[in-house]
Amino acid sequence: WDVSGTQEPEPTIACYQTTVFSTSLCSWVVSGTQDPQPTVACYETATFNTSTCVWDVIGTQAEQPTGLECYETASFNATECEWVVTADQPAQPTLACYQTAVFNTTSCSWDVSGTQEPEPTIACYQTAEFSTTLCSWVVSGTQEPQPTVACYETATFNTSNCVWDVTGTQPAQPTGLECYETASFNTTECVWIITGSQGAVPTGLACYETASFNTTECVWVVTAAQPVQPTLACYETVSFNEETCSWVVSGTQAEQPTLACYQTAEFSTTLCSWVVSGTQPVQLTVACYETATFNTTTCIWDVSGAQPAQPTGLACYETASFNTTECVWVVTADQPAQPTLACYETVSFNEETCSWVVSGTQAEQPTLACY
Repeated sequence: WDVSGTQEPEPTIACYQTTVFSTSLCSWVVSGTQDPQPTVACYETATFNTSTCVWDVIGTQAEQPTGLECYETASFNATECEWVVTADQPAQPTLACYQTAVFNTTSCSWDVSGTQEPEPTIACYQTAEFSTTLCSWVVSGTQEPQPTVACYETATFNTSNCVWDVTGTQPAQPTGLECYETASFNTTECVWIITGSQGAVPTGLACYETASFNTTECVWVVTAAQPVQPTLACYETVSFNEETCSWVVSGTQAEQPTLACYQTAEFSTTLCSWVVSGTQPVQLTVACYETATFNTTTCIWDVSGAQPAQPTGLACYETASFNTTECVWVVTADQPAQPTLACYETVSFNEETCSWVVSGTQAEQPTLACY
């Protein structure tokens, strides 16, 4: 066999690659990947070094600024890639009108100086308030006006409790007054004056009324003890007699009506009349030969009358029954029919057995010849 053909040369590769000849593909297979570029700061740059097969990072951060105030701080801004200085000086405090403020860079705070003038001495009814507008004390307040006093009083201002002291006492009000008397103080003469008189005794009283003066309620009290009106029957009326000072009853109950023996009468105070009740006993049912009469003495029905005597001498086949409609005895007969007789028989009716008796015999048959 003559063999011909040459393998293709190995390709040029990067430092991070390797090659292997694939007999399956009949070609070189390159593998391996470059390391990813590292993350760098804003002031750095990255370059891939094919000799060392790594990324070389170069660049330096700018120096932090100096000479900052006590209230300033420096921070690196990675976006703008520079140092940023921020200041937060404490706000100047609010000052009173008599104060001044200076910033102390050593303590990094405001130094406040200045003193308020002392509060002035004031009267008990005055108040002192410091005016920040005028930057001085303003005194206000006036003494209360002297109170109006009664004729028996005097007023003196007390600086300890800051009020007017009123002294003096009104003369005692007189006692032992009648209920209809009143005492009023006369501020002009500065004395008590009593007025009032008792009311007149009431007139026109009824015979049963009396009048007495009530010192508690300070009025004449009329008391009445009229006799209680009597309880009346429905047929009575009553009127009060002022002369005898008593009740006069008149009126008479209606007389009780005449009653039947079976009736009762009761006086109704509602209707104010006699109410009759009761009914006569129902009339008895009587036979056709009887009569019924109400007896007002015994208060019952009396029955009289007798049934006619039953007829006699009836044949054995006759019966007698009483007819209540016609009120008589009715006789009915049903004699047995006479039997049919032979020529040689006779018949008679037997009253004892109540039947027909047949008698008679047929003559004997004569002796006959053979022919």
